[in-house]
Amino acid sequence: MHAYLIMVHEKPDFLKILLQRIDNPNNDIYIHIDSKASGFDEVEVKKWTSYSEIHFIKSQSVTWGAYSQIEVEMNLLEEAILSNYEYYHLISGIDFPLKESNEIITFFEHNKGKEFIQFQNKNLSKKNLNRVRYFYPFQEYIGKKKNFLWVIQKFLVLMQKVFHIDRTKKNTAFSQFQMGANWFSITHGLAEYVVSKKIDIKRTFKHTINGDELFLQTIVVNSGFDNDLYHTEFDNSTESNTRFVKWEDDTPVILTERYYTRLKTGEECFARKFDKENSGNLIKMLFDKDK
Repeated sequence: MHAYLIMVHEKPDFLKILLQRIDNPNNDIYIHIDSKASGFDEVEVKKWTSYSEIHFIKSQSVTWGAYSQIEVEMNLLEEAILSNYEYYHLISGIDFPLKESNEIITFFEHNKGKEFIQFQNKNLSKKNLNRVRYFYPFQEYIGKKKNFLWVIQKFLVLMQKVFHIDRTKKNTAFSQFQMGANWFSITHGLAEYVVSKKIDIKRTFKHTINGDELFLQTIVVNSGFDNDLYHTEFDNSTESNTRFVKWEDDTPVILTERYYTRLKTGEECFARKFDKENSGNLIKMLFDKDK
């Protein structure tokens, strides 16, 4: 059995398409819906699958770059591990599988025990380490906005640099830090281990910025689970977490039919991001049996 952990913050019409695609007797689905989102009816959503059981976790507000992102990921894992699945797939509500559910299950069965986690580079840059080195006390209220609090926070970070504040030097839980994409597919063993580190994770990543791209990779390189990685090179590969993303200006683009050949011939199991209006033709092409 596999567990899909889905973080949803928009587009209820596309969530229906996604749930119907992963609906399978061997898949259960755990969903968090951002408290800021509208148009979602949990009773109605549960009608969108015929085989998969859908579980909702308590809704909260999630802010870009803030600890709430990690908190929801942890809550999803904490709820799902109670049922002991072979794999836990974290995706967003605008991700989409590139293969049929049974193909995905077979792929992970052939690679049983491997962890599908992306690592960006062998050496974490100073700029990215600064995400956890300093305190970002207002990130939960800032997100992507450059408002008054953003100015204050920038000043506070500057002062921390002047006074040589470094949270990582006092950190006894993790001796090294790493980063990569926050979307993953991991085994039950690693999922349980991550949940067991809940206190250390909060102590280390609370009041950081974009810590969701560091916390899992940091746990893995400090635990020995890096010996079980499917893709052992730290090279930002889409094969490492078996997820395709096309970036432009540091933002994932919405995938359309122009990416059909790349997605159809690639090895990845998932891709992002999609929406009903722009990606409808691409989805039909991907699952057209005559193609």
